Amino acid sequence: MEPSRDREPDSHLLAFSDFTFDLATGELRHLGEPVPLRPQATRALRALVEGRGRLVTRAELRHALWGERHVAWESGLHQHISQVRRALRENSGGADLIQTVARRGYRLAVPVTACGVDVAVSSQTGSSCVRPVVPIGARLKWFAFGVATVLLVPVTVLAACGWWLSL
Repeated sequence: MEPSRDREPDSHLLAFSDFTFDLATGELRHLGEPVPLRPQATRALRALVEGRGRLVTRAELRHALWGERHVAWESGLHQHISQVRRALRENSGGADLIQTVARRGYRLAVPVTACGVDVAVSSQTGSSCVRPVVPIGARLKWFAFGVATVLLVPVTVLAACGWWLSL
């Protein structure tokens, strides 16, 4: 049976808005920079990201956070979703990326896409996956080297010609 062309690539890295979430490590990044989250908040975000925009019920979130343990989870769930919201809001210019469905659950309000290994999110393209950007310092160093080479080689050649002609 031929695989579907509409299927996203298998990956442990998922992108949404200007964020990436690594399913293997639980690491959240905004434009390549790590965003700290507590372990329970990370589990809540994992469930939402893996839901890829579908409603993740309160029962699913309870199971993702506490498994089969019997805990008073109502306020804890609200607290962990609030932590995730805060982390996302602080890094996305105030946008609320998590939608609440009253008494049912939560969903991510933006598309989630799978990325290949070693990619990051581009602020210009939203949730599309692109190769990471080389830090500006490294780019400037090579640019300066190129400019210096282009300018110094002809100057050196002209100086050498002038010296030779003066002999």
